Amino acid sequence: MNFAEIRFWMALGAGLLAVAVIRFAVRLPGIRSQQAESSPERHASRQLDQWLLFGLGLGLLFFVGWLTAAVFLYVALVTYGGTRILLAGRLPAGPGMAMLILLQISPLVFFKYGNFVGNEVLQLGMNSLVVASIPVGISFYTFQCMSFSWDTLRGRRESLRPMPGLLHFLNYAGFFPQIVAGPIERRTSLLPQMENFRFQFSAASVERGTRWVVIGLFFKLCLGDNLSLYSMPGQVTESAWTVWMQNLLFGLRIYFDFAGYSLCALGVGHWFGISLSINFLSPYTSRNITDFWRRWHVTLSQWFRDYVYLPLGGNKWTAGVVPLLIVFLVSGVWHGAGWNFILWGLIHGLMVLAHRTAGAIRLNGTIGWALTMAGVFLAWLFFYQTDTAVLFSNLGTIISPPAYGPDMLRELVSSYASGDKVVLAGLLLMTGVVLLLELAGHRRHGDPYFYFGLFPVQMVMCVLTVLMAPGAQNNFIYFAF
Repeated sequence: MNFAEIRFWMALGAGLLAVAVIRFAVRLPGIRSQQAESSPERHASRQLDQWLLFGLGLGLLFFVGWLTAAVFLYVALVTYGGTRILLAGRLPAGPGMAMLILLQISPLVFFKYGNFVGNEVLQLGMNSLVVASIPVGISFYTFQCMSFSWDTLRGRRESLRPMPGLLHFLNYAGFFPQIVAGPIERRTSLLPQMENFRFQFSAASVERGTRWVVIGLFFKLCLGDNLSLYSMPGQVTESAWTVWMQNLLFGLRIYFDFAGYSLCALGVGHWFGISLSINFLSPYTSRNITDFWRRWHVTLSQWFRDYVYLPLGGNKWTAGVVPLLIVFLVSGVWHGAGWNFILWGLIHGLMVLAHRTAGAIRLNGTIGWALTMAGVFLAWLFFYQTDTAVLFSNLGTIISPPAYGPDMLRELVSSYASGDKVVLAGLLLMTGVVLLLELAGHRRHGDPYFYFGLFPVQMVMCVLTVLMAPGAQNNFIYFAF
């Protein structure tokens, strides 16, 4: 589901046209008021709408690729069947849950980590693992399905209704706007909406959703994709200014790219009457690293808190030190198969621990923000640089005082053509304005996107997106995770 690609919107339009034809063919009372429908009619029409939603989502997955659709169906059906079996008590709870988790994550482990573990760690030299492509969205829907199983089994003890129907679960697990890159939704928030789903578009929901889509496409096409033209890491350099510039460009690019997808998903969900979680809350205006992780990829951070950190004992075990480091190591592994991702997770874990330890020290807001951003953008080097030799060489450059000399700064400036200097300066200025608007919205209204929803700002974003969107389409970065 590449919201930045015209093919997706054409496929979605074709799918909705097919939905409309089918609904008309079976004479659904969609244009009549719900009060005019009898109870059996309402049930039948709602059920057909839910089947059509599932068909639309599955069709769009097949449009992405047959492997993506096949692996999703495997994970979803294994989750549903395995959870039912465990609820029925047909297997011992502990071993049964372990077996279910193993079956749920087996495709994720094979496709995402098979090459790293088999060839880089175990040195097996298996070419089949090298060419294995990662099904789009596998990390996201696998985690969503795992949380469903755990919440459902826990819900049995809390006297909640244990299992939904298969169709409702499939729509929960595979709601197409968010399946490939989140947000990672929970059973309690998304499943009830799926159980009551109808194709009933309202002017208010379409308007609200369109505002989010406009923001998301502006973030992605105008900012993220243009920043990607100048974010080309990968070479050893003796200039610390060059390394920091690449860290800055990558950090901004991945934020506007990933937040752009999440906001588009939020908007498309509103079109269908479904409320999804806001996944980013202006993380680059955070004043400490703990707050940064409350506002960056919010649903993943909450997932790790609820299903890894707290089950490991939270603050009760080693004052939370070991569980916290495990969480960030797992987070690094979740993002990618490579030593650099493991180091990236460990660095963030150490930064959070350092903030906890120094919690009694009250820092000025600007100083706290500057220290937090310095740590975050330094850590991006470990995220994007997969070649460990280049990674450690450029890390050595960063900590080398001579690498900050004026001649090294001139080397960075001379690496850009005169026209590129102007364009890049304009892009960085624009990102600064966007972040300041996020900060103002967050402080004054508790909503970092408040000002982006205003009509004049929406018009400006539309014009800028049309004028500045690069001709070449780029996939969303997190499609690879």
